[in-house]
Amino acid sequence: MKLYQNKSFGEAEKALAAHLQTYPQDTISQFYLALSHLELGHYDQATALLRPIAPANLTPDARPGQASQALDFQYEMTWYLALASSQLPDQAAQDSTLSLLRKLEASGNGEWAAKAKEVLGKLDK
Repeated sequence: MKLYQNKSFGEAEKALAAHLQTYPQDTISQFYLALSHLELGHYDQATALLRPIAPANLTPDARPGQASQALDFQYEMTWYLALASSQLPDQAAQDSTLSLLRKLEASGNGEWAAKAKEVLGKLDK
């Protein structure tokens, strides 16, 4: 995690991948591995890592730390999955991006809803 925080994304990618070999259920490490891939421009890998851990439905009333670590990052996972999939060339990825952004916009979560609304507004032009 320190490597990621220090913006050493290539090294973070290697360290997080090794960590996940031992602890494959560590969704937070998987999230940061996906973010490392995103920073390195590896959009396919980022999408592949985020898709199984991003929630199918956002849970706006979940309290941090209450149910699971993944719920603590549900909006971030959805946002970064949308960003990663937006960089993929196929139509299915583009459709997924729009769906994820609409889900965030409708979530009622101020920060993430506003970000999604802004991007959707730019895409409509």
